[in-house]
Amino acid sequence: RPMTVAPTHAPLADSPPRLRRRLRVMVGLLILLVLMGVNLAIASGKVRFEKVISGSMEPTLLIGDVLLMDANAVPDQYDIVVLNDPEEPGGKLVKRIIGMPGDRIVLRGGILYLNGKEEYSTQVTSNHISWEDTRFKVPEDHVFVLGDNRNNSVDSLNFGPVSYEEIRGVVSAVIWPPSRWRKPAPLHPEPAE
Repeated sequence: RPMTVAPTHAPLADSPPRLRRRLRVMVGLLILLVLMGVNLAIASGKVRFEKVISGSMEPTLLIGDVLLMDANAVPDQYDIVVLNDPEEPGGKLVKRIIGMPGDRIVLRGGILYLNGKEEYSTQVTSNHISWEDTRFKVPEDHVFVLGDNRNNSVDSLNFGPVSYEEIRGVVSAVIWPPSRWRKPAPLHPEPAE
C-alpha cells in the first residue's frame, strides 16, 4: 500500500507576501524614526538649512546647493562654515576655515603659507591668489576663512579674521539637488591607497 506523508509545515506560497509586508512595516518605521529625529533636531535649532548664493566656494559648493548645517558643532580647521557677513548686516557667507587661533597666515607672491608651510590643495580653483602680500596672526577666539574659489571670494583677506561668535554653524552635507547629495570635499583629501 502506498504511504502518504503529512506536511510538517504550512505551504511556502504565502511566505513571500508576509515577508514583504514585514519588510514594508520595518522600512516605514525606520523612515518614521529618521523623520522624527530630523524634526527634533530642527525644532531644537541644532540643524538648519542654508542655500549657496555665490560662487565663492566653487568647485566644492555650487550656486543653488542646499546645505545641511549643524548649529551646535564646534568649528575646526578646514571645516566649511556659515557665518554672518561682516560687510552686510543680516547677510550670510559660506567659507572654509583655514587658520585657527594663534596661527600665522602669510600671503607672499600669491602663495598662501600657514605657520610657515605652503597651503596647497587640489580642491581649490587656484593655489595662486591674486592679492597683495600680507600677513595675519589669528587672534584668540577668531578664525581665518577663505573661499575655495580663491580669486573670486570675499573673505578674511578682505575683512580679516572672524570671531567664533559670528559663525552660525558647520556645514555637514549638501542635500539638494539629489545628484549632489554628499559630504563636502575636504580641503586635503586622504591619498588613495
